[in-house]
Amino acid sequence: MVQRTRELGVRIALGASEGMILRLVMCDGLTFVLAGAVAGILGALASTRVIRSMLFDTTPADATTFIAVPIVLTLAATVASYLSARRAQTDPMVAIKGE
Repeated sequence: MVQRTRELGVRIALGASEGMILRLVMCDGLTFVLAGAVAGILGALASTRVIRSMLFDTTPADATTFIAVPIVLTLAATVASYLSARRAQTDPMVAIKGE
């Protein structure tokens, strides 16, 4: 977020509301999270044949694991993205001035 401070400062100075900035930062963060979750699930499903011999008392495509883990990781990333988006609310003059 520090890298985009100047951009967000300009957006705020031009009239972007707090909600618009929050939505922008959250959408940017969650796009990568959802892409990573899909890629992770597909990769895990593809590797089930390899890890089948290493698993005990569970099936390689255990539905509980394939549902719970992405949900927990997505929730954690959503909270992190929200906290970053809340921090993005800055004084436009300080942000534009830079260092």
